[in-house]
Amino acid sequence: MASMVTAKGRPLGRWLAGKLRAEMGLVSRQPSRHKYPRGTPTH
Repeated sequence: MASMVTAKGRPLGRWLAGKLRAEMGLVSRQPSRHKYPRGTPTH
């Protein structure tokens, strides 16, 4: 998205990117973090 906007000659910061995403109805999704398995309680 940023490359499309900057290619048209308009700088794109994170605030403008968030505003444009909201107008288009897009949702930002990132992969979830690695979760370590839970051990058995020893206490």
